[in-house]
Formats: sequence, structure tokens, C-alpha cells
Amino acid sequence: MKAFLTVTAVFEGATGLILLLVPSVVVSVLLGAALNEPGEVIARLAGVALLTLSIVCWSYRGETQNISGISKSLLFYNIVAGSLLIYTYISGFSGMGLWPAAILHFVLGIWCLQLFRKQLRHDRP
Repeated sequence: MKAFLTVTAVFEGATGLILLLVPSVVVSVLLGAALNEPGEVIARLAGVALLTLSIVCWSYRGETQNISGISKSLLFYNIVAGSLLIYTYISGFSGMGLWPAAILHFVLGIWCLQLFRKQLRHDRP
């Protein structure tokens, strides 16, 4: 679980920091579209949320007990984020980073599911 949380913390932290500082770059790479001023505020808020997620993942890296809540949350996040990116493509947007980001979220979701299932087997009496 430590490797998974470390990878998640690094990727989400980097994305969150870039969204916070230069949201138009992330939107351009992901969607291939320009960002308007109200959208910039929302993108920066998403950046703060991703930085928060990164901090939580980094903080829990050393934990081996009582991490099922974060496992469930990250599983949900990665599956929904990947699905949202696929929906974005279906809706007509397609920046060069859209598919890599979607695939990364699904891979992280599968990795998280495997870890969660392993944890459940381990926790059984």
C-alpha cells in the first residue's frame, strides 16, 4: 500500500500544483480547449482538492492498519475520474493528455482494488 499511496501522492500533488498555478495549461493538455475566467477559478479549486488528496496519501504511506477508508475512497476516485475523462472524450474534447490520464486513473483504480482485496483477506480471522 505504501508504494500505491506514494505514487498517488506524487501524481495528484503535481497535477494539483500545476492546476493551482497555471490551470489553463492542464486544461489545454487534457481537453485541447481554452479556459475561461470562471473556469479558471474552478480549476484552481480542483487543484487545491488534488493537493489535499496528495497530502492525505502522503500522510498515510506508513500506515498498515485502519486504511480501508482511504482505500475505498481512492478506488472510487480513480474509477470515477477515469470514467469522467472517457466521458469528456465522448463529449468531443481530446487533448494529448486525455487518454494517458484516463488510463492512469484506471490502472491506479485496479491497483487499489487489488490492494483492498488483499487487505480484506488479511483482515479476516
